[in-house]
Amino acid sequence: MIDSRRGRAVTICLAVMTALGTAASARADTPNTIAAFVQPMSGCQIGRMGVMYCQGLLGAPIAIAPEPAVNTPLWSGTGYALCWRTAAGSTLPVGSSCTGDGTAIASGNNFGYSTTATFPMTFDGSAGSGCSPFPNNNQNSFFFTAGSPGDCVITISTPAAPGFSSTTSIFTLSVGLAPTPAFTGSITATPGRGRVGGSAPLQTITCKFDEQFDIWAPCPGVVLDWKVLTGTKTCRITVNRDTESQQYGSIGVTFRRAGRCTVQGSTPAVAGRWAAYVTPVFSYSIARVGN
Repeated sequence: MIDSRRGRAVTICLAVMTALGTAASARADTPNTIAAFVQPMSGCQIGRMGVMYCQGLLGAPIAIAPEPAVNTPLWSGTGYALCWRTAAGSTLPVGSSCTGDGTAIASGNNFGYSTTATFPMTFDGSAGSGCSPFPNNNQNSFFFTAGSPGDCVITISTPAAPGFSSTTSIFTLSVGLAPTPAFTGSITATPGRGRVGGSAPLQTITCKFDEQFDIWAPCPGVVLDWKVLTGTKTCRITVNRDTESQQYGSIGVTFRRAGRCTVQGSTPAVAGRWAAYVTPVFSYSIARVGN
């Protein structure tokens, strides 16, 4: 005689085990995909010792996708930081937030990059069009430079993890001319009022040189050609020539007499790097001392 209640219990147990096994199998097949970002950096250069240095960041991280059409073009001659988050919950590099309003750079990075570290990704198009990797001395962040106009292809493989299978993601990003050059220092010009004998900053240089393994190298970037457009007797472009000054090379406008003047900065295009650039026109109204 068969115990129908025991039979039903066995049947239910087998059904539950089958369901759990199916769910686990389905989850194990979930690809360990990634959400990747690139973050532009300013004033990057490669020194005599083959080490790349940058002055800082140009903007926030920008999301990239395997679909090339949706990716924002990279700027030729510009350095970038790369980061990604995996579906399994990992973030690389460790110590970065890797979000659109965070940073792609690991905490504690000093913007100095060695050329000898190993990346957990590959770059295609190096040494010319495309991009070339430059890890940092501590190997805690992932940096690369965009070359001449062309395609930069980044391939990232993620490992298997509990509930996730390994996967490979390929990102194709176009490299185009930068809409603005890499500036040396900051464009600090603002229109306004002044008095005779006074002055106003136009481009402030805060970096005189970089130290690269005890080798001094000029800071990279462009100092704009500033001109007085109107009011040449009222205003004059001046340059800080004091070699002991922390702002050596900074450009300003000096107010010589009462009146009005306008100034503007510009730089020509550099083939394969950036387009010609012109600042807005800055207007100044100058009053006599005591008025």
